[in-house]
Amino acid sequence: MKFPCELLAEPYLAQIRIQVSRLLRDQNFTQTEIAELLQVSQPVVSGYLKRPRTHEGLPEELVSRAISVASEIAEVLKIQGRAGTQSAIQLGCNQCKIMRQYGPTCEFHRMQTESLDPSCIACHTQTDIVELQVDKSDILIDMSRFFNIFASEPRHHRHIPEIGLQLVYSALKPQGPSDIAAFPGRIIKRKGRELLADLPAFSGSETISQFLLAIRSFNPEVRALMMIKSSQFLEDRLSALNLRYGIISGLEEDFFKKIEEHKSQLTTSLPMFLVGKDSIGYESITYLLAQNMDEVIATLQQL
Repeated sequence: MKFPCELLAEPYLAQIRIQVSRLLRDQNFTQTEIAELLQVSQPVVSGYLKRPRTHEGLPEELVSRAISVASEIAEVLKIQGRAGTQSAIQLGCNQCKIMRQYGPTCEFHRMQTESLDPSCIACHTQTDIVELQVDKSDILIDMSRFFNIFASEPRHHRHIPEIGLQLVYSALKPQGPSDIAAFPGRIIKRKGRELLADLPAFSGSETISQFLLAIRSFNPEVRALMMIKSSQFLEDRLSALNLRYGIISGLEEDFFKKIEEHKSQLTTSLPMFLVGKDSIGYESITYLLAQNMDEVIATLQQL
């Protein structure tokens, strides 16, 4: 009797490590540096780099998934170093759970185990847990896509506040801030037009995540919340484009009180803006409320 994880662990994880090693080598990391990031010896890395690009006997779909997650892991390790170990493990494990739930693991298991019942789903995890993991994986991909688009358009950079731009994106059924992704440390400007940001992560910004949860209590369709710079230019553009917005004085001084006072505005269709005005001791901030990342990007491209 062979368990699916037992059969899959060696070829699937080896495929990930081979691909991560190759990707980091292509980024000019030495074998010693790669070994440090993967927490293995340098000869092991040398062995990975000598092995074929695809693991013999591993179905094409599993190879494809391993290569995809390896690209994400390599990017995390390149940026965060060994501090990204937990995120890298989470990426690999989440993909493994997704494969168990949606078929690829079962197909591989049946190939290796003749006596396995065709209807077997013994290794499946709870559907709601896996759906949340799939949702979270898509969220991080969408947020990275947003950053690439935003960073490539210098005209968008005028909307970045002095304290930096923050964007949070909620899972479909959030239970708390741990189900809301953000850019830890925010998106900031450096050297004029260059933008910097850590990789998006869940539990990356407690305060604005709580703010989004408060807004969702009045309008659960709001999944994305972005804070941008209030300005006369922005107000003029909102009016010219006939985009929905409301002006709230002192919004940064007491988020939750102000949201309660203006909750009727939050039930309108999306996207919409909450334009902060007259903040004492703070730079006035405008909040874009949207249903998803595509709506955020499309709205920004109009401004």
